[in-house]
Amino acid sequence: MKQKYTYYLLLAFFTALWLILPENRATAQNKPIVSNDYAHKFFAGKINGRWKIMMTLNKRKRGKSEKNNLTGYYYYTRTKGYLRLNGTWKSNGSILAEEKVMQNGKWVKTGALAGRFDATTKRIQGTWTSADGKKSYSFEVKENYRGGLPAEMLYIDEANVLGKESPRGVTIAFLYPRIKGGEVANTINQFIKENLLKNPEQRIRKFVKQYVAFKKENEDNNAFFDEENFITIEANEKNILTLAYNQSGFTGGAHGYYNSTFYTFNLRTGKLIQMSDLLYPGAEAAIQSLIVQQIRKDAQLKPNESLSKVGIYKENPPIAKNFYFRPDGMAFYYNQYEIAPYAVGPRLTVIPYRKLKRYIKRRAGLRSYMR
Repeated sequence: MKQKYTYYLLLAFFTALWLILPENRATAQNKPIVSNDYAHKFFAGKINGRWKIMMTLNKRKRGKSEKNNLTGYYYYTRTKGYLRLNGTWKSNGSILAEEKVMQNGKWVKTGALAGRFDATTKRIQGTWTSADGKKSYSFEVKENYRGGLPAEMLYIDEANVLGKESPRGVTIAFLYPRIKGGEVANTINQFIKENLLKNPEQRIRKFVKQYVAFKKENEDNNAFFDEENFITIEANEKNILTLAYNQSGFTGGAHGYYNSTFYTFNLRTGKLIQMSDLLYPGAEAAIQSLIVQQIRKDAQLKPNESLSKVGIYKENPPIAKNFYFRPDGMAFYYNQYEIAPYAVGPRLTVIPYRKLKRYIKRRAGLRSYMR
């Protein structure tokens, strides 16, 4: 009896040891993980102790390196200008990011932010420096979700699902937020699960299976299969939350594929905002005209020049299916092929709210953005 008890005790011990070993953990876990390599944060604070700013940062590790894992933006609450941020957010909290603004249809560097995020105080303290290095001011921001909702980022890939069974030459990953904050958060999480993720484990297995079948039929082809399904948070304030679903990949062929889709929610209700919820009846033609005017302005086209000069198929492209809200205006996003060939790539056009205000319903829930 004593020997039998000892046997079961040893069996339990070695089973537990097998489960916690790094090489076996992925197979045993088979679940999305919360990692410090991925994060979404929204901050409020000041530059130079007096200029109020709001800031959104998304951390997303790319491969083994931490380099270029940071994207986001910030704006001055008084001017509502949009300053895009790209840089690196290290595991020790160090942050270094370039800021750029759109000028004459091009992104121009206007400064840089260098600081450190303290996970205990939830603050970033650092220095803003102008692009020419002649001006430098301290800044401090703190996590702030008034009018927004906190979120943690979850990640799952072929290693989590298949472990050692995952063949070389194929990678597929999902990154997505889990929103926190009661019934509204639950509604949005359910939408993500049912409409965007659609069972990531099953999709991972199917993708890997397609790769294996491809290699059997094309033994001499050294092509790899790769796909990213990354859902990040574009906006998260003033009772508006925008998710950006960016899918990109390569499965052989002439070139890879990539596509972005935006989903905006009313955080008072948890409902997805549709274009029909925003505009007064009959306003579509006016919005389309504003988009064309802005495209021409961004491209610096002369009055007599055709949009075909910048690769756009038609002189009056339709309203984009993808739209979302930024501090400086309403953004309309066209994926490749929608209004231009693949080689031209996607196009983003932002219409200032002062031009849109008359066409948007008063009860659409955007008044705080348009002020």
